[in-house]
Amino acid sequence: MNPKGTSGPRRLLAGRLTMRQLEWLAALVPWGFLVIYHLVLVSPTGHRLLHSGPGFIVLNLSLGAVIGVFAHMVFRTISRMQAEMQTLSQVSARQNSQLRALNEANIALAEERLVSSVLQRVVDLSREVVQSRYAALSVFDDEDGITAFLTSGIDQKTREILGPPTVGRGLLGQIAHETRPLRLDRMQDHPASVGFPPNHPPMTSFLGVPIR
Repeated sequence: MNPKGTSGPRRLLAGRLTMRQLEWLAALVPWGFLVIYHLVLVSPTGHRLLHSGPGFIVLNLSLGAVIGVFAHMVFRTISRMQAEMQTLSQVSARQNSQLRALNEANIALAEERLVSSVLQRVVDLSREVVQSRYAALSVFDDEDGITAFLTSGIDQKTREILGPPTVGRGLLGQIAHETRPLRLDRMQDHPASVGFPPNHPPMTSFLGVPIR
């Protein structure tokens, strides 16, 4: 984006130089410097200045400044492009992982015959797709009672310590009456939250999706 009121040269110095613009600068900057040097050299005043001690120092400082600015722009552009490529690579890897998980879910649903096995597979792969630590799936009856409760990310020992499955209070009960996903950064702040039972693993963020 080019901020309002930002000129083209300032935008280039802000690090938004493209490779095409870099190629043009690489071709034009040396020629521009040579033209300016020639104009200064052919003028009587410039000729005397460049052949003096101070003039020689000014010339070298100017040349060094031009080279330094151009080199800074080149390396800054290359660094930015490398960072963008790394970001794209990470996004691509994450999307590929999600696609593999969805493909495995599709294959599992086609191969499984027992409903409980299919639902457990759905919970496990859903947790993998959204890259969460825990996942759960509640199956409600016509009276909003939970007939099955499957979890992923919690070992069997922890499940036994937690005791009987949830009865559908709190956020899980809220999801049964929702028509759209519910996403929370801190689930404890939601009005429907009723806390956790003893020995429950700590949880903060929440994503609940009703499936009808």
